[in-house]
Amino acid sequence: VYHSDGTVERRAGDYDARSSDSKLFLNIAAAYNPRPASPKELLDVIWSNAGLPADLIGKQIGGDNLKIIQIGSYFQLLGLKHQSTYSLSKSIAAKYLEANYDDVSCVYLFDTFGPNDDRKRVIDTFITQIIAQKPIKLPAQDVVINISHVSDVCKAIMESLSLPASEYCVMSEDNLSLRD
Repeated sequence: VYHSDGTVERRAGDYDARSSDSKLFLNIAAAYNPRPASPKELLDVIWSNAGLPADLIGKQIGGDNLKIIQIGSYFQLLGLKHQSTYSLSKSIAAKYLEANYDDVSCVYLFDTFGPNDDRKRVIDTFITQIIAQKPIKLPAQDVVINISHVSDVCKAIMESLSLPASEYCVMSEDNLSLRD
């Protein structure tokens, strides 16, 4: 397990997945870096989100009778000019898995929030500004977001395990305008 703080709990190469009889591979791999600043950062994003899952399935688990759930970003559903390195790496993984294995689902997540979220996204930025009694600056154009609480997202992912191979979106029923 590779943690975002750089610590390693257990290296994938040290784990023999063939000893498990599980027939499910849930790929939540996410090295989130939408704008890598160096070739190393670029390669880290691509390896973590595409190379590592492909390597684990191919070398360790094997794809026979394996249900694969690929967790992705809603950015993958947008046009190419709106893609980030992160969403492209998730698309590379999805394309590879779909081309090489039979039972693959892609579950696209929209904006998620929850406790201990420190990614400086809309919700935590607004809360920080409110607590500090500072003004909230909005962009010139209206921005519409779709946010879901992490517990709802986890429940939806768990429910996706019993669905047939396809593409699914996990999103709130409501879109929110930042101006509202």
